[in-house]
Formats: sequence, C-alpha cells, structure tokens
Amino acid sequence: MLREVEALMEDTQHKLRNAVQEMEAEEEGAKKLSEVNFENLPPNYHNESNTETRIGNKTVQTHQEIDKVTDNKTGSTVFSETVITSIKDGENKRNHECIIDEDCETGKYCQFSAFEYKCQLCKTQHTPCSRDVECCGDELCVWGRCRKSTARGENGTICENQQDCNPGMCCAFQK
Repeated sequence: MLREVEALMEDTQHKLRNAVQEMEAEEEGAKKLSEVNFENLPPNYHNESNTETRIGNKTVQTHQEIDKVTDNKTGSTVFSETVITSIKDGENKRNHECIIDEDCETGKYCQFSAFEYKCQLCKTQHTPCSRDVECCGDELCVWGRCRKSTARGENGTICENQQDCNPGMCCAFQK
C-alpha cells in the first residue's frame, strides 16, 4: 500500500513539475521544484510553504502542504502532499471562474485543472470521476465512476479518514 501511495505522490509531483516547467519555458528561465524524499522525514511531520514565481506579467502562486503521520501502535505511515497552484495576471486578477465548488451554480462543480479553475456541469451515472461533488444529484464517486444507490462509507466510496468508513471497512489509498 505504501508503494502505491509513493507512486501516486511521485506521479502527482511529476505532473505538476512538468506543467510548471512548460510555463516557464514559454516565458524564459527555468526554476525546478524541489523534490521531497518522504522516507527521510521524521515520523510525524507537517510543513506548509507558499511561493510566488513571476513569469512575464503573471504571478504563479503555489501553496504546498506535506504531512507524514506514523501510527505508534501499528507502525503504519501515511504520506500526503497537497499542492494548490493559481495564476494571477499583472493586475492581480485571478484567472479563475471559481475557486471552490460552492462558487459554481447548482448542478456544477469547480474543476481544478490546467491552471484554470472552471465551473463544469455535473457528471451523469457511470461517468469517470475523482470527487463526489463531480457527480449529479445524490450520486457518489464509487471506484472512479458516478453511481446511484450507494451510501458513504461503503466499499469503493471516497473517504478522508477511518471514521468515514462503515464498520469492517478501512480508508485506504487507491489509484
């Protein structure tokens, strides 16, 4: 399970690094994002950082949070990294239609991709998803697809911690 978590985090870091490098190549100069070796961090670690990079008349703002939590009883370790990137133009106006899902009207969600945050129509049943809010109505994102007749805490539903799961189930990272 830890290998899958590490692979997922490395993939996320790789995609973000590539996106930033492409933007910088268009405007000149290159500033590489530093890599974090999670294995070398202390057992219980938390760090937040904010950076601003000027590219032409735009400012790329990046907020990064890194957590490593080790369960003292089981010895299991959970790694997490959250990176939020936004772009402001020279007049300090954000190039976003939305910032959070609640900024969008009913039946839409805020899609955070390609450095542009846009309100998108909700997805119908059996459509690929990565968050519950992407699915229409009372549907949930189950095993990466919007589905009806499913309750939170059941097998394949999205959880953030063990308390989100039904008895006999556990919250686990899944690609």
